[in-house]
Amino acid sequence: MSAVAIHPNANAGLEAKPACGILILHEDLSGYTLAAEVCRRVMDRFGGELEFNIKCWNFVALSDDNCARHAARAASAAEIILLALPSAEVPSEFEVWHAKHLPDGVKSGGALALVLNERGASPVSLERLLLRLHRVAARLGWDFIPLLAGHDAELGALIPAGGLPLAPSPSDFTERAASDHWGLNE
Repeated sequence: MSAVAIHPNANAGLEAKPACGILILHEDLSGYTLAAEVCRRVMDRFGGELEFNIKCWNFVALSDDNCARHAARAASAAEIILLALPSAEVPSEFEVWHAKHLPDGVKSGGALALVLNERGASPVSLERLLLRLHRVAARLGWDFIPLLAGHDAELGALIPAGGLPLAPSPSDFTERAASDHWGLNE
């Protein structure tokens, strides 16, 4: 199942804004809701600069070849893929889909972002998940951004200082004058 939402352009007819495609891949409603909140924050932060095109697919739909092809086209056009996971396990549908439908270096300059909806994940399962998704992002030629509120202590012990980026907790969200990041933590 796919849904499309386009952020309205307040300057319609005056000047076209660059497009930012976001693909949300989710397993359930709570994951979708969390990913949609991240998208809302990105849109609030960059809505004056970018036009947004958001597409959503459920992991189960990726098992259908037709849906998988459509989702792969959306991923190829997207700047950000948000994976909304209910646990620290990568769904098998995602594993098969990205391996079969997304070629290495599918598009340069993108970001694979993890939105984890589980606060009680063990450090071992978190480490396995982060390393797995970091490898997927590297294969695609994209950045990997874990958005894991509430896991800062566990992540600090798992990831070397020069390794994967750490996401701030929600209380750390602040406006920065010169942003040099994807804006997902805004």
